[in-house]
Amino acid sequence: MLTHQIDLGEYDKSIKRIDSKATRQRVSKYLEYDYPRLKRIASRVIKLDDGIKSPVISDMPKGGGHGNRVEDRLVKDIENKRQAELEIEQANQAVTNTEAVINSLGHNSRKILTELFINGKTDRQVYIDCYFSESSYFHKFKPQALLEFAEATGMLVYRE
Repeated sequence: MLTHQIDLGEYDKSIKRIDSKATRQRVSKYLEYDYPRLKRIASRVIKLDDGIKSPVISDMPKGGGHGNRVEDRLVKDIENKRQAELEIEQANQAVTNTEAVINSLGHNSRKILTELFINGKTDRQVYIDCYFSESSYFHKFKPQALLEFAEATGMLVYRE
């Protein structure tokens, strides 16, 4: 009988440093709270003409004051809209990236994370639909899915 030993060297040491519980918690927090928030932001629509009105011309004297308040308000509104558009674009990219990562995972992990976080099913619905026992779902398949997501996104947490 032949036995082969593989020297994993530094790789073996880095695997042992992963804090799987903290990693799973980090991914769960992102997928349960941050991802839905990003989806809401990405779905916002900015109306470009909000608050912009034609000037009213009048021969009545206006009060003193320096500067043009209407112009200042318009400039501020445009800056706010640009910032909101940037936020929407960044959120949209994060949502797209998250879904691409989920779709790149192994079959079971992809199914679990898609059903839970994209389709909004409960854990119970997922393990029944996937024909997993409750125990194997919570102790093997769901933790594995969360760790795979962490590995793919660089969200791993390491022990010190």
